[in-house]
Amino acid sequence: MKGEGPGASSVAYGASEEIGPFRINSTGSSLYLNEYSWNREANLLFLESPAGVGFSYTNASSNLKDSGDKRTAEDALVFLIRWMSRFPQYKHREFYIVGESYAGHYVPQLAKKIVEYNKALLQPIFNLKGFMVGNALIDECYDFIGKIIYWWSHSMISDASYRSILKKCNFKEVHKSQECNAAVRYVEAHEHGNRNEHSIYTPLCMELLNNTIRSPRLKNTLLHRRVSGYDPCTIHYAKKYYNLPEVQKTMHADVNGILHYWTDFSADVNSNWTDSEISLLPTYKKLIAAGQRIWVFRQELLNSMDDNLYN
Repeated sequence: MKGEGPGASSVAYGASEEIGPFRINSTGSSLYLNEYSWNREANLLFLESPAGVGFSYTNASSNLKDSGDKRTAEDALVFLIRWMSRFPQYKHREFYIVGESYAGHYVPQLAKKIVEYNKALLQPIFNLKGFMVGNALIDECYDFIGKIIYWWSHSMISDASYRSILKKCNFKEVHKSQECNAAVRYVEAHEHGNRNEHSIYTPLCMELLNNTIRSPRLKNTLLHRRVSGYDPCTIHYAKKYYNLPEVQKTMHADVNGILHYWTDFSADVNSNWTDSEISLLPTYKKLIAAGQRIWVFRQELLNSMDDNLYN
């Protein structure tokens, strides 16, 4: 399982909030079983990638300044080769790669590396069957225009702003014009309002809202929504939990005997990303031709593909 990004932790999101075996209690001090975990059906391996994300690290700090699509795929392949060598019982087993958001790049790029690696071996060790990506960034042009249509169709921007963006933006351009960027930034600042990007009809985290909402009735309404569905505060619980000394020791994250401040997102990795393919559609087509099974899906209420859509 590869996470969001570039720079987001798969342990923070995939493992702790979504499909992992455990969830973190609201105190940030303990775990409870996730009844919807995918490990009920399959073995799960969560990869913190690239180096510098989550608890992952590099021996050369300069590597944090030049991460990109190409090296991330290469490093992930090396990791899997070494992992299979250490746990040979998993060689030749059927497996799938899964990810979300920027993993629309990570996952097919790694799958391509694996397919190419297998071709060079008489007895391939990887029995890759396919991959799945959710809410994935795949093609800058289609992702961008899809985002604008999503905003408009979910009443997040006005009709006038929608028409303005369509008029001012050339969606085929990699680097959008200043006029286009200004139109998009305007609706983000003045029309979006405070929304939960992972679930647009879910309130923001109550820990933040408590300081801004004075109405007890409204607070109770928001609290009920949190208890009965998606909890927008889960990442705050993760930050507490993964920074506990005993947790880091148990996870062997303190290999040097030094406690690390864990975060769910590496700004250094994200801001220093060196290469990003404009479109992964050719790669998807090649992998389909190679016999890979591919499932691409979108979540109706998710609005968190803002990064890397325009610049």
